[in-house]
Amino acid sequence: MTKFRFLGPRKRLWLGLSIVLTVLALATVIIIRPKLGIEFAGGSELIIVRTGDKTESTEAEIKQLFSQLKLEVIQNLALEGNQRLVRTVSLNQEQTQALNQAIKPTGLEIVQFTQIEPSISREIKQRSLLSLLAASLAIVAYIAYSFRRLPQGLSSWRFGITAIVALAHDVLITYAAYLWLGQYFNFQLDSLLITALLTVMGFSVHDTIVVYDRIRERISHQPRLLENDQFELLAEQALQETLARSLATSLVVIIVLIALVIFGHLAIRSFVVALLIGITIGTYSSIALAAPLLVVWQRAKRVRL
Repeated sequence: MTKFRFLGPRKRLWLGLSIVLTVLALATVIIIRPKLGIEFAGGSELIIVRTGDKTESTEAEIKQLFSQLKLEVIQNLALEGNQRLVRTVSLNQEQTQALNQAIKPTGLEIVQFTQIEPSISREIKQRSLLSLLAASLAIVAYIAYSFRRLPQGLSSWRFGITAIVALAHDVLITYAAYLWLGQYFNFQLDSLLITALLTVMGFSVHDTIVVYDRIRERISHQPRLLENDQFELLAEQALQETLARSLATSLVVIIVLIALVIFGHLAIRSFVVALLIGITIGTYSSIALAAPLLVVWQRAKRVRL
């Protein structure tokens, strides 16, 4: 039975598909404005529940209550059960006391109150971006160091850079898909999303390193193929040998994540959805983007020589 070949003429298909997905993701990021969570936007966040026997609309009553106190409501969202999440501008001590007094006779109760000042939210933004950048640089350096003992004509930095290109592809598409879904399911850009993106980076680069490591093993076992300009054949063999493992590992994780999306708590649903998108895209890119990109770059170098 003939095995499905990922390289050869098909590598142009994979690279073209990745370019299309990247362009669509960039357009999404440019067009759709993210809904910032309280960590990034600053302000006050309250979780309010109804404790009395009243049957009035909790949403309407909260809106009326805050309007009477002249407090701007940014978001008023339904959570599980009879809970609602309300985000406002930062409340000072007097406004907080007035709200606590006004809410008592309504049958509503504030069960959680969080406030983040704008200066703190700016610091969180900066640290989040730095964490993503530092992780990316560390991955490039690690791969370049791990693959430093390659035959002449192969650069370890080429392995590292193509891996980080695939990684950027995964993070961008995950973020864009998250933004698009956020228009319908109220997903916010918050610390949970940053955690999900970092997790996706780790999962994606792990799959890519497995493929690259098998390419390195193939080179050591079949050096004549490299000497005869058959790097693409070595890469194809590596993909075929790691395909079953990569797909099986990813499938198990994806099944667990789907279960969490369906049965998990609403508070972590956006985090799980981001992981689900990222791991799916990361599995694709480690097979159909990183290796083809490495082959194309290696061939271009050979042509120049």
